[in-house]
Order: sequence, then C-alpha cells, then structure tokens
Amino acid sequence: MKNTLSKNISNVIKQKQLLKSQFLLGMFLFIMLLTSCDVFKKEPLDSVPEEDIWNNEGLATLYLNNLYALTMPGFPGTSGNINVSNISDEAAPGGYKYANEDTKHLPGGASYMYGLLDNTSVGDFNSDTYSKIRKINILLENIRTGSISKNATQLIVGQALFLRAWVYWNLVKLYGGVPMVMNVQDPFSAGNVAEDVKVKRNTTRECIILIAADLDSAYNYLPAKWDDVNYGRITRGAAIALKGRMLLFWASPQFNPQNKTERWQWAYDVNKAALDNLTKDGYGLHSSFKELFVDCKEKTKEAILVRVYDAGVSGTFYHGYDKSVRPVAEGKSGGGGTNNATWNLVQAFPMADGYPISAASTTNPYYQDRYWMNRDPRFAFTIAYNSCIWPLSGNATYKIWTYYNSKTVDGKVDTVRTEGSSNYSLTSFYCRKYVNPTIKKEVCDQISTDWMEIRFAEVLLNFAECANELVGKATEARDALNRIRNERTDVKAGMAYIDANINKQDIMREIIMNERQIELAFENKRHWDLRRRNMFENDLGPNVKKLNNTRRCGWRVALNESPSRTPDYMLNIRDGLDFNLAIVYNTYLKSGRRDTLDTQSPINYLQPKYNFYAIPQTNLDKNPNLEQTNYWGGTFDPLAE
Repeated sequence: MKNTLSKNISNVIKQKQLLKSQFLLGMFLFIMLLTSCDVFKKEPLDSVPEEDIWNNEGLATLYLNNLYALTMPGFPGTSGNINVSNISDEAAPGGYKYANEDTKHLPGGASYMYGLLDNTSVGDFNSDTYSKIRKINILLENIRTGSISKNATQLIVGQALFLRAWVYWNLVKLYGGVPMVMNVQDPFSAGNVAEDVKVKRNTTRECIILIAADLDSAYNYLPAKWDDVNYGRITRGAAIALKGRMLLFWASPQFNPQNKTERWQWAYDVNKAALDNLTKDGYGLHSSFKELFVDCKEKTKEAILVRVYDAGVSGTFYHGYDKSVRPVAEGKSGGGGTNNATWNLVQAFPMADGYPISAASTTNPYYQDRYWMNRDPRFAFTIAYNSCIWPLSGNATYKIWTYYNSKTVDGKVDTVRTEGSSNYSLTSFYCRKYVNPTIKKEVCDQISTDWMEIRFAEVLLNFAECANELVGKATEARDALNRIRNERTDVKAGMAYIDANINKQDIMREIIMNERQIELAFENKRHWDLRRRNMFENDLGPNVKKLNNTRRCGWRVALNESPSRTPDYMLNIRDGLDFNLAIVYNTYLKSGRRDTLDTQSPINYLQPKYNFYAIPQTNLDKNPNLEQTNYWGGTFDPLAE
C-alpha cells in the first residue's frame, strides 16, 4: 500500500454529529493515508455526511487506511515504534557511558533491566490504545449497513479484524487478560461516564480465543496477495502467521508454566498450517539474506506483514533508521548510537560449520581476536566490526574502525575512539541489517526501506520450536532449521551439531532459540523471546544460562602503539592492511577484552513479576471494575483459567 498524506482534510465531521451517532470520540481522519493510485475521486470531505462513509468504498477505504497508520508497526525507535533491543542481550543499553568518563547515569531501559519498574512505568494500557480499538469497532459495526459491495466489504472487514487482533495481542502479551471490548460503547450517560465503559478484564484464555477468532475470520475474508498498487495490505497469510506467533507465546513458559502439551499442539498445528498455506500462496525464503533487508522494497516473497514507506511521495512518509545506526562518519550528527551489537550477540553466531563457539570443531576454532573469521555468513551481514568493509554511501572500499588509541588525560591513562566523535559505537560494533549501503549520508534520515514485521523465516522458526516440544517431531524441527541455514544462496551453515543432538530436546531447544537470536537479530524479537521463555530468570538448558545477575559486554580493542605505530601512522596505512592475517593483527592491535556495559548493576529483570505488567494506577482510578495484576499487589491472576 503506497501511502502518502492526503490534503485539505480537516474537521471532517462535526463533534455533535459524532456523539449523536456514537461515531467517533474525536476526529477520525486527522491523517489520511492514500494508496498511490486514485482509489476514488479525491474531493473535499469537510461536509461528507457520516452515512456516506459506509456507502462509498473509497471513503470507507480511507477510514481503513487511517487505522493502518494508527496501528501498523514500523521501524523500531522511529515515529513512536518502541525499540526493545536495549532491553535484551543483543544491544547496548541506551544512554550508556563508559565507567571512566565523567557522565554516569542509568542507561535506557534501566527500569526493566535492573528491577526498577513500578505500576506507572508501562503505559500501553491507556485510552489511546482503546481509542484505536473503538475506531476499528466503529468500522466493523457500520460497514455492513451501507451499500458497498459484499466483496469489497469483506476485504475491508478482514483487514480491520486483523488490526483489532494486532492491537489486542500487543496488550495481552504485556498484561495477560485485558478488557476485550468487541463493540462500540456509549461513553456518555446523562453527561457522566457510563457504566458501559467500566469493563472488567477478561481472562487471558478468553482474550486468546477472541483474538484467534478475529484472525480466523480475517483469514477467510482476505486474499492470498494484493495487486502491486495495494502492496502492503494485510493478506490471509499475515492472519494465520500472526495466529501462529500468538499461540507460540500462549504455549511458552510465560503463559504456560505448567507446560501443557495441548497448547504446544495447538501452536504446532497452526504454525504448520501457516507454512503450508503461505507456501501455497507463493511465500518462501528470499534467495539472499544479504539483500533481503534492502530488497524488501521489491515485494520479496519472504515479507508477510509489511509496513510500507515511500520517501519519494510528498517527502513525508519515510523513516530515519539508517541515520540512527550508521557511524557518524557516514551518517549524520546524533546517529550511530542505536543497536550497537553486544559481545553477547557476537558470540551467539555459530561457526561456519554450524558448531557454536562453545563447542567449535577443531577445523573451525574460535578466534579470540579475529573473531569474524569462519563464522556463519549471517554474522557479516548483520554486524559491522573493526576492519570490515562496509560500502556505505556507495563507497566500495569504506572500512569500519572501532579500535582505541591510548592517551594521557590529567596524568591518567584514558582511552578514546579513533573516530573522535561522541557518537561512537558503545560496543565496537554497529548494526548492518536493514541499512541500505547505497544511500548517501546526506539523506540517511529519509529512508523508504520497508519494515517486515513478520517474514517467512520467523514462521519456520515458530514451527521448529513447537515441533521440538512435542514427541516424535524432532526431524520436522531439524528440517525447518536446515531450510534457514541452507536454502539461501549466501547462507550455508553446517548441520552436524544439530544432527548430533536431534534427539536431545533440551539441546535442540537451545539451538532453536539461538537460531532465533541470530536470524531475527534487531527485528524487535529478542526481548519478547527472553521474556516468554523466562530466560532472564531461568537457564534455558545445560549450555544457555539465565541472564539475571550477568552483565552485557562490548569488545574493546586498542592500538598496539610503538614509535612506528602511532595513531597518525595507522590512519595512513590501515585501510590497506589485511587484518585477517595473524601477523598483521598482532603487529598493530592488542588482544581484545570484554568491556562491561551494565556498569551500574547486573541485569535483574524480575520474573515472573515482569511477565505481566501492572495496570497503570491512573486507569484503575478511572475504572473501579479493573483488577490490578496479582504480581503487583492486585487480585487478577493472568494465569488463571
């Protein structure tokens, strides 16, 4: 769906008309997103009678497009889209300063990562979220009252049902059971807040069933694909894939501490159906992992749920993700500090033969300093590291340098980055994924690369995880992993370690979660995986230990200075050196060392308390029928059947 802001739209329907008909609590078309084609003849909407919305397919589609704008996820950290990488082990905590620098303060995400949350810290349960649900319910209640054709109505309804399911699922994964308002409420009664809106929380199971029903209906109403001008609209594949993701959570320890087999079976069945139906509809893995995250403007078959951007239309519908992650030398001021990969994530990538670093084969030993050698190819496509070539701004020979120079400050030895910028990487690593290297640095804050919220590889991983939790399905889990590791032209990773452990459920669980960590790195998935698997508080298996009471790390490498190897000398020769060679590396650089990121405190993400957040006190004050979550001093049990 090629989107742009429509013009000359204001005060679409008078406030009195809206209240009289329960149509809206406020203006509903304050931002209209149109398709790139003329879906209907554009005309001023100031005086459009409300009933005409549901008698005109174009007007109803405009209303739906506004719902897309309000609810669809986009690039993390941009335009209100939360980035959860820094509340996981894959990225440095935001706002971090080195311990030997003057500025010391708790990093971004501190409330979550260090056990400091209170019942006002998480605010997604609010009137704004339920306002979105109300607007969706208005469409669902009114669309069938007009004269729009049955086929067009079903397409609009299918998309709206998916969006309602999306909004509700994002509440449920935060809080457990929430009030499931499935119709338009009357917010007024004799000038007071009506009892109609003072609703109770549904059980978590009731929420899951209602959301699943919306997704089932959406699947039945929606097409397998849209035409090119409507690319980005929700398909039936997105509906069943989201259902599979939700049921994976429902079966995971966060929601399923008793490990009920029937939940894993339901999740397995739906994710298997998702794979089968997506394959039938033409979806699959993109041929190149490297190009996938740049080519997603080209309607890749891997993209299942997509937020479309278009910097070329009106110059308004773009994002600045590239600026936030590119080094300042090839970006803009204020960039470079987002998604700095941790040493923890670097270590998660297996060797090229498929063995983890902790169990590397003798033919592919782990290089402590030249750590980038003989790794799973996804490592170099995901992370930019010291001395690697990263052809930013089209510069085919541009290299990244993140080593340190030693210097003396006020009589004390200190270290500074070679870049000489306050926006250097906090870990010695930059995020390479989703960054288009052909984009010039002057416009790296105006990017039109699409965001893939759900892609085919995730569905394979969802399926593999469910299969591993059921008896007799280990081979199915193995085959799904093999597709991810070997079906693309530029990703070839060995399967021997997997095959050696295929009948060891706990080891396979570790392998699958590690595969998720590297395949989906920086796609806003890792925090939720850690949370649903209770991996902050509990060991995942014999080789993957809990995160609590540990500290994330960067990797510090310093220049091996001598009279002939000064910083100025290095600047003149370093781009011509091959640091893959041990003699070159050992001559010019010192051995690397861990650099602690969580300097104030070790990680202390409280589980199970943080598995279901508190309802903000402001909401409890407005609605006495709401129960607070039991982990937060209330009586509502999100795990109760």
